Amino acid sequence: GVRTQHSQFLRRSAAERIQRVWRAFSSRRASTGSRLVRQSRAATKIQARWRCFAVVRRKINKAATAIQRTVRGYLVRVKRLRLQAAIAIQSAGRSILKRKELLDKRRSAVAIQRIMRGVLAKKLVQECRRRKNDAAVTVQAHVRKMEARKVTEGKRKERKAAKAMDGAALNIQRTYRGHKGRVKFASKREDHVERLEQLNSATKIQAHFRRKAAETKVGSLRSVKQEAHSRAATTIRKFWLRYVCRRRFLRLRQEYKLHEPSIVTMQRYVRGYVVRLRMWRSAIRAEEELWAAVEIQRLWRGFRGRVRWETEYNRVHSRLESACRIQRSVRGWLARTRAHRRRKMLARQEFEKARRRFKGAQKVQALVRGVQCRKRMQQLKLRKLKAAVKIQSVHRGHRLRCLLWERAVSQRTVQIQAAMRGYLVRNRRFYVLAKVICIQNNFRRWLRIVPEDERAGRTARWRERRAQARAAQQAP
Repeated sequence: GVRTQHSQFLRRSAAERIQRVWRAFSSRRASTGSRLVRQSRAATKIQARWRCFAVVRRKINKAATAIQRTVRGYLVRVKRLRLQAAIAIQSAGRSILKRKELLDKRRSAVAIQRIMRGVLAKKLVQECRRRKNDAAVTVQAHVRKMEARKVTEGKRKERKAAKAMDGAALNIQRTYRGHKGRVKFASKREDHVERLEQLNSATKIQAHFRRKAAETKVGSLRSVKQEAHSRAATTIRKFWLRYVCRRRFLRLRQEYKLHEPSIVTMQRYVRGYVVRLRMWRSAIRAEEELWAAVEIQRLWRGFRGRVRWETEYNRVHSRLESACRIQRSVRGWLARTRAHRRRKMLARQEFEKARRRFKGAQKVQALVRGVQCRKRMQQLKLRKLKAAVKIQSVHRGHRLRCLLWERAVSQRTVQIQAAMRGYLVRNRRFYVLAKVICIQNNFRRWLRIVPEDERAGRTARWRERRAQARAAQQAP
């Protein structure tokens, strides 16, 4: 609670203050070995005092917690005994009221059953009479229907024979006329099919021959034109790249010649920074190793001191705790023995009185609880079944909707991707065509502006420089 939070706050503030003092002391006295020894001893004493204070505070808190636990347990037990007594009184009163209610319900049920049995017997007699009358009426109806069916069957046979004669004559005439018409139609269709086949064959032969000739001509023209375009584009790109690279090389060489002293100065500063950084890191590493050694020694000495102190304290404290526990156990056993003997004597006196009453109430309660439990279980089963069916229907609907949504999203994604790819392809084609047109225009402008003699001279000078560069590269 509040005391624990206050104790934690005191510990944290004391530890922070100790750390601040120790760091200030370390920063002032970090020069000689004797000062380090005094620092280690002072820190060890401070830690020992603080740990002693913390252990005493922890033991006090533990004792207060044990006292609170004992008192609260006693209060809870008293409250529980009173609650059990009230529950016993309430159960006895409710059992008496339930038995009276069951007797009244039983008398009412017997009267209702007597009335309902009389009503059902009257309905049964009336139903028997009604079934007999219905059976007689049904027999009469069937006999009359049989006689009428015989008369109707004779007339139906006569009419069917007359219809069969007329139908046979019509079928013979229809069959003969159909045969003559099919023979005539078959001969005309064969002639027509033969003429169509001849016409289609001639048309196909002509179309194949013309397509072959057109494909040959178009292919030759296309190959010649494509080869000429390819050579022209290659030549244009070669001259343009040569011009760009030459101009960039000349600019870089001129810029490097102007800034040579600046580059030397930058190298000098960078090398000085790298050397100073390496020296600073080595000094930091040496200082950290020294601090780590001192910290390990301090922690080990503190641990050994705490172990010895806790061992001695636990030995004394365990003796006191054992004596208190034995006394508490003996006193509790004596009090429980007296209370048990008294309760046992009172229980024997009232046991015989309450046994028969309890048996009767137990049987009645068992019957009533069985009926109520079966009803509740049936209702619970139906409710769970409905809930399971509802959950299944909701889950299946959710899965179906998710599946439909995923399909719709994938379809829209494919449509968006197709539109975006088409846009990118068209945009790329537009830029490529624009660059080709720009290169062609520049090349034509260069051909138009620069005379032919100057172009030849530039070409000769370029070839001479390239030859010189190759010779310089191949020289040992």
